[in-house]
Amino acid sequence: SCDKVTIYDYKKGVFEENKLQMPLSEHSINLLKNGNAVIIGGNTGENIFEHKINETEIYDSKTNSFYKNKAYLNKPRSGHISIPLDNGKLLILGGEKGNNKSTELYIL
Repeated sequence: SCDKVTIYDYKKGVFEENKLQMPLSEHSINLLKNGNAVIIGGNTGENIFEHKINETEIYDSKTNSFYKNKAYLNKPRSGHISIPLDNGKLLILGGEKGNNKSTELYIL
């Protein structure tokens, strides 16, 4: 797991370092229509089969900062797929948490 993030500022032509709220691996990221991004689930431990989370973070592109979102997934997930839908929701499928054969709609 890693909490370091590199963001490319195409207007300045430079890479900038930043930091997530917690170290993550096996998470998903989706760009939102407002220019921000949502980081969904993931794994916070050294062992990729433990420490799955149901938390989300938001990257605020205006302030170049990350903050923990108040909304939680129904189940902890890592290695899942998240797909943005035209109605502003995210469809989240699968992932690794035991026998996780579920899907959920995440409303932002």
